[in-house]
Amino acid sequence: MATSCTDAVDNGADTGVVRVKLAVDASAVTRAESGVVAPEVADFDIEVASTDGEYTNRWESLTELTTDQRFEVGEYLLTATCGDVAQEGFDKTAFAAEASCRVMPNQTSLVNMTAVLVNSGVKVSRSEAFGKYFSEVSVQLTTAAGTAIDFVEGESRIAFVAPESFELKVAYTKPNGTAGSRTFRVSEMEPRTIYNVLLDVNGGEVGQASIVVKFDDSVEVENVEIEIEEQ
Repeated sequence: MATSCTDAVDNGADTGVVRVKLAVDASAVTRAESGVVAPEVADFDIEVASTDGEYTNRWESLTELTTDQRFEVGEYLLTATCGDVAQEGFDKTAFAAEASCRVMPNQTSLVNMTAVLVNSGVKVSRSEAFGKYFSEVSVQLTTAAGTAIDFVEGESRIAFVAPESFELKVAYTKPNGTAGSRTFRVSEMEPRTIYNVLLDVNGGEVGQASIVVKFDDSVEVENVEIEIEEQ
C-alpha cells in the first residue's frame, strides 16, 4: 500500500518525515484453526530504501522510526519484517509487508502497511486406527533447504517452513515386528497456507496394509495412499 496522505511539517524544506501505520493480518488458508499468532507491531524491523539506490537504513523496531528522522525528497520503498522465512521449525512464523512512499518537501507522509504470513505451515496428526495399527512410528519432515523436523507422537504444533517442496517420511514397525518406511513429497506449496496432514490406515480399515495421507480440503493437494511392504 502506498502513502495515503501528507501533512505539513515545520522545518527542512528539502526533507520530509515518514510515519508508518502497520497492521498485522495473521489469517491463513486452512479449514482448521490456524493457531497462527500475530506478532506485536513493535517486533517488526523496518527498512527504508530510496528507489535510486542512494540510501538505505534499517531500524530494529518500528517504534524507533520517529518523526525526528528526516528523509530527502524522493521515492522510497519500505519493508517491515518479523521473523525470517529461512528459519524453519516450530513457532518460526515470518511476516512481511512492503509499501512505496514519496517524501515531499516539508511534509509528513503517512504510509499504511499490512503484514501477512510469508511462510507455510505443516501440521501432522494421526488417526486412532493409525496409532493402534503400528507399534512404533516416527514422522520426519524434510524441507527443500534440508531442515529436518520431527513430529513426535502427540505433537500438535505447526512447523513453519519456506513455501517450497517438502518430503514427509513415515518410519514404522508393524505389529508382527516388521519395520519399514515410506516417503511422500508435496511439490508445490503456497505462502500463508497451513497444510493439515492426517496419517491414517486405509481410511480406518486396518485389514490391508497401506498408509493413507490425507489433507484437509482447504488446499489443492491430493490425498496419498502408500502401500506397506514387509521388509
